[in-house]
Amino acid sequence: MNKSVVWIFGLLLLASCSQSLVFEEEKVFEDLIWNRFDLIEMDIPVEDENAIYDLKVRFVHTDVFPLDQIAMNITLYFPNGGMRSRDYDFRLQNEELQWTGKHKGRFYTHEFPVIVGMRFPEKGITRLRIENKLTKFNNPGIYSVGFTVEKAKQK
Repeated sequence: MNKSVVWIFGLLLLASCSQSLVFEEEKVFEDLIWNRFDLIEMDIPVEDENAIYDLKVRFVHTDVFPLDQIAMNITLYFPNGGMRSRDYDFRLQNEELQWTGKHKGRFYTHEFPVIVGMRFPEKGITRLRIENKLTKFNNPGIYSVGFTVEKAKQK
């Protein structure tokens, strides 16, 4: 009986944790190069415009990546015609020039907050565009760029 209660409680806890993830998508670069003009576009389905969300970008690279930061523009196009756009510079190394991302195999994974505590203006499909803002035409050592939307944790 006690094992059943613990098992059911564990399932409920797991289900409640997974409900916070609303959207997750990743663009993988097979040749480990993100071209300056290769825009990443994704469609984010928004079903609850009253909820508060946290938006994050995930950047995965190898040690061949030649810079200590990644520059990108992230733009959201809302169904009502509105938009929200901003340039970001995300640091990838600390002061000792060590990669700060999680290291697994030959890859380093960084997750950066983009917007914390955001409300979408309405239900529907919000179009996301991520633009590489580095000045070099082809940027080596980049495995993928991903984006997640989670319901914000209630305090």
